[in-house]
Amino acid sequence: MIQETGDGTPLVSVVIPTVDRTGSLRRAVESALASGPTGEVEAVVVPNGGAVAWREALADLLGNPLVRIFPIPEANANGARNEGVRRARGGLIRFLDDDDVLLPEGASRQHAVMLEGGFDLVVGRIEARGPRGGLLRTYPARRCDDFCESVASPRHYLLVHAPVFRTELARRRPWDEGDPFSHERLWHLALCADGEIRWGWLEEPVGIWNHHAGGRISTSHGLHDHRIAVARGLAGLARTLEAQGRMTPGRRTALAEGIWSLLYPVFPIHPVLWTRMARRARRLDPAARPIQRPWVLPGLRAVSPLALSFALSPVMLAAVLRRLLSGRLH
Repeated sequence: MIQETGDGTPLVSVVIPTVDRTGSLRRAVESALASGPTGEVEAVVVPNGGAVAWREALADLLGNPLVRIFPIPEANANGARNEGVRRARGGLIRFLDDDDVLLPEGASRQHAVMLEGGFDLVVGRIEARGPRGGLLRTYPARRCDDFCESVASPRHYLLVHAPVFRTELARRRPWDEGDPFSHERLWHLALCADGEIRWGWLEEPVGIWNHHAGGRISTSHGLHDHRIAVARGLAGLARTLEAQGRMTPGRRTALAEGIWSLLYPVFPIHPVLWTRMARRARRLDPAARPIQRPWVLPGLRAVSPLALSFALSPVMLAAVLRRLLSGRLH
């Protein structure tokens, strides 16, 4: 169990990668520092890519010993996260994007739950808010008691600043610096492959995911490759769990549904590859199918989900085009 230090060492390290997004960086850092009593939380800021605009954004915080800045030359969010993990001094660690914020009351209570329960990680609820601050939706802290099952399931989206980890756990597996999407789900799947994780949750908001215009480049290549990377991560976790004797019926269903649900709307971009993935999902759980409509409509549940995917290919191609035009990568 992590104990409060009482020796001047911060309890929590908040790792914040940043690439020249100075308009929101200061707000992110201040929210990190406010997520616990003074001196309990440090912000580990990792500018990556060579830009130096962060100096102006954080000018009056540079003398604060709890704001520690470690630039790296390569523009790589996962490389920045790994550098932050290496530099962290706290017994607990969490990650925060430079355009999002933590909510002090909820995040502070989340840290307390971590201390009291002796968990490997504790997850809190995240609010998604639009450019004007309006609430778009909330992402719950949990869907089931099994962390691996929850991460595998398409019904649970665990945002990067939702969990707080034991630093020891976070150092067990580096973020994949070759992942062009810098996606937290791939890292969470890798942690599950390493062993069982004891987790807790807090059903109150601990952070805000800010939706804003700009800053995203969308291509059909990225839309497709992102889903392939996650599907391969799910298939790899399934192989590991089976080899280690750690597979459960709930995990089988979650992994199968996770793979199935990634084929929408990209199936027609590479139907041969996705057919192989669908067969892998069917071997895991023959009853599983995509969770999106129309695959779950009562009148179509008797239809093979793979056959239905071929039939719906024109509709899915239209959905890809709409996403590209609206700038939504995922």
